[in-house]
Formats: sequence, structure tokens, C-alpha cells
Amino acid sequence: MAEGQIEKALECSICLDVPPCLTYRHIICGICKEKLSKCRVCPSKRKLSVSPVAERISREFGFKSKCPRYETGCHGLIPSAEMKEHITQQCYQRDVMCSELKTEACQNVSIPFGDFAQHLNEKHKCSQSQVSGIVQRSFKELQDGARWPLETVKKDDLTFLMHSYFWNGVAYFWTTVLGDKETALKNVCELILEPLDQDTRTKSCIWTLPVLPYHDYSEFKDPMPLVTAIPATLLLEFCKREEVGQRTEWQYTFKMTYSIL
Repeated sequence: MAEGQIEKALECSICLDVPPCLTYRHIICGICKEKLSKCRVCPSKRKLSVSPVAERISREFGFKSKCPRYETGCHGLIPSAEMKEHITQQCYQRDVMCSELKTEACQNVSIPFGDFAQHLNEKHKCSQSQVSGIVQRSFKELQDGARWPLETVKKDDLTFLMHSYFWNGVAYFWTTVLGDKETALKNVCELILEPLDQDTRTKSCIWTLPVLPYHDYSEFKDPMPLVTAIPATLLLEFCKREEVGQRTEWQYTFKMTYSIL
């Protein structure tokens, strides 16, 4: 039997497209298996069970197929035996778990990848700029785990996100793109921290850093590579200090400009 005939014989009985990543009595791929409780082909609607032989054949012949999200941007051919893991853990077009806190907090709400930028702008009122943007951020004190709202930048039909996180006395800033590694490698981001106090002798600081794929760097990791790390003592030198409230409280504000190059 030719390889093409074997591949045809192993097609999923439900979607008739993706060769199996996990297979059963009637050949059903692992993707369709998640949607079923019983076989749709068997008259008795018997429960699905694993077919180790079919799965081994799929692995041995190295069958590959398109990701179900091919039309939305995932264009690689994926080994069929790894398709389920790819869809849930590796695909750069997979759903985003939103945890943005601005205006109305999301507690890990699943958002389709293509709708995430619109979700941030409409629900969370995150600011959006073209190519570059200027933001002023204020704080009264910096605590571990603190972060400022996401900022979005549009360039050439791509959406870039400006992230921040404070941890162990250091403010971290980094940029991601809603895309894959190849898209990220084609772009860099320039950050400029400027003093707001006109009387200070502090000069602006400029960092150029790589853009990172969103799904790999959506959350802070310790250690966090390829980011701008600013110690709190340095950040305060760029801040304008103002007294607020009836009690003696100080608010600190800094200005940062970011551009996608």
C-alpha cells in the first residue's frame, strides 16, 4: 500500500481532513474526539477507545496537516501526531486568556486571538497609537506584582502590546506582537524615559529591545530576558512628585515614549 493510500485510510471519520493525532476504533482525530462522547459511526454509539496501531502508523510515516487555524494565520504544516498539543499549547493563533484590569477586570477570560486587540480597546479602554505613543504613568507606591494597563500600537496591520510589571524593586517593560516568532523578529521597539521635572539634571534614557511573540511573553517570568529593567531608585529620578489628598501623600508620575521600528 502506497503512503498516500495509508494516509487516506487514516483520515478522521468526522472531519475527513486532519489525519489522527489520537485515534480510535473508527478513525477519529484527537481534535474531533474532544467534541464527542461516543462514536458517531458505530450503530451502537460505542464509547471511544484508543487505537495504538493507527497512532503509531501516523507517527512512523510522519503525516502532517494544516492547523485548523490556517486561514487566520497559522501556516505551518504540523505533524498529525502532535496536532492536539499544537492547538492547545503551541499555536500562536490560539485563544488569549485576558487578565487585564483596566475599567473592568477580566479573570482569565478566553478571547479569540483575532479579537483580542479590539477587546482591549473596547472593554478595557486601553489606549491605541499608530507606530509610536507617549504615556504618562502615576503611582503612590510600587509593590511586587503591580502593573500598569496595557498599551496597544498599530503598525502595518500588526498589533503590538506594551507590558509592564514591578518585582523585587525593579520595574520591567517589554513589547509583544500579536503574531508568531517570525513576525516578532522583524520588529524592534525603542523606549525613551524622559524626566518630567524641568529642574532636574537627569537626562533621558533610551533602550532598543526586541519585540517578543505575545503567547510566549504575555506574563512576567522571573528571570525575564530581553526586557527593559529599571530599578525603582532610577525610575524615581525621572518622576514628578506631587502632593495629593488631605493627608500627606505623594504621587509620582513618569513619562515614557515607545516606537516600533
